Amino acid sequence: MQHISRTIADRFRQLTADPSKAAAALRKSDDPYGLTLKGERPEKILVVNCGSSSLKYTFFDTADASRHARGQVERIGIAGTRHVYSGPRAR
Repeated sequence: MQHISRTIADRFRQLTADPSKAAAALRKSDDPYGLTLKGERPEKILVVNCGSSSLKYTFFDTADASRHARGQVERIGIAGTRHVYSGPRAR
C-alpha cells in the first residue's frame, strides 16, 4: 500500500511540476495521470476486504491484465454460503 501511495504521489508531483505534462493530463486519455498498474518491474497485487460474514478479493497482475480476477464469498458461517468469481479460468 505504501508503494502504491508513493507512486501516485510521485507521479502527481511530476505532473504538476511540468506544465506540458499538466496540459496533456487535461486532454482526453485512457490514463491521463499515468496511474496504470505499470512500474519498473511486474507486480502481483491481492486486495482483500473481510467483513463479518463475507470476504471480497481482487487480484491484479501488472504484467498481464488478462489475469485480473475478482470474487467474493458471501454468508460465511450461515446457510447458503456461496462463492462468486469473475476472471480467467483455472489452468
